[in-house]
Amino acid sequence: MRSLTTAAGAALALLALGAPAPAQQAPRPGPSLDSLVGAWVLTGAVHNAPTTHDVTAEWILNREYLRIHEVSRERDSTGAPAYEATVLIGWDPATREYICMWLDVTGGGGLVGWNLARGRPAGDSIPFVWHYPDGTRFHNTFRYSSAASTWQWIMDNDADGRLQPFARLTLRRGGPVVPSDAVTRVNDQLTWTPYPAGGMQAFLLGDPGRPGTYVVRIRLPAGLRLAPHSHPDGRIVQVLSGTMYFAYGASGDTTAMRAFPAGSMWTEPPGVVHYAWARDGEVVLQIVGTGPSGSRPAGAHPE
Repeated sequence: MRSLTTAAGAALALLALGAPAPAQQAPRPGPSLDSLVGAWVLTGAVHNAPTTHDVTAEWILNREYLRIHEVSRERDSTGAPAYEATVLIGWDPATREYICMWLDVTGGGGLVGWNLARGRPAGDSIPFVWHYPDGTRFHNTFRYSSAASTWQWIMDNDADGRLQPFARLTLRRGGPVVPSDAVTRVNDQLTWTPYPAGGMQAFLLGDPGRPGTYVVRIRLPAGLRLAPHSHPDGRIVQVLSGTMYFAYGASGDTTAMRAFPAGSMWTEPPGVVHYAWARDGEVVLQIVGTGPSGSRPAGAHPE
């Protein structure tokens, strides 16, 4: 017990005196990663295909690592980003190289040794190189222009020393950062497919046949009638153009229908029977619901 007390007292005394200051590290060559901190808009081409990404970079863990988050503005068929990556960059004082780990949505297995690239900074560049198990390599050179305040990512595949361009990308400051869970759609991005009840449909978000929120736009031709039916999920319907005639109930009585011109909306609670008619001309509707959804004719038994 006495020895433990003596040891504790000695430790407290050392703390009171203060630990020796760590040796000051030599300045790092090459461009300062401080100039990469902040929000950027990445533009350029990957495999000759134009792309735009939002990129943010910040120091973490007592400024030992730079964390980069990259999210494409392009979306896949589910509404998720077509590409997303988290990148960590640290410094190896022994070899005076930067180390980079690149984790992205193209596949798992990134937490392995060969996914650690090294880059020895020189001038305005940090040339990272990944060495893959099959003997091939991948280059990504970070190049900073202090005059333009931009970064370039110059990416090349390397087989037997022959570089094949993979991507040429430029990061510029400014522009909004799009959150990874944000979804944007403009009319020329919509893909129209046949709507089961007639007309055409385009999925703006999600899929009515799958769990989760969905947004569907429906184009109904003039004269189309939707017979009494119901849905298992609650829906919100907005009339974007034209006039839709709508009523609740299973009678199908057209005299009970009310006209809903463009700008109008109604709700369709789960299991509530309703019917509609594009009496006067083409109607475009936008429907929001929570899948999985479906349509059940009035009088049909639930599956």
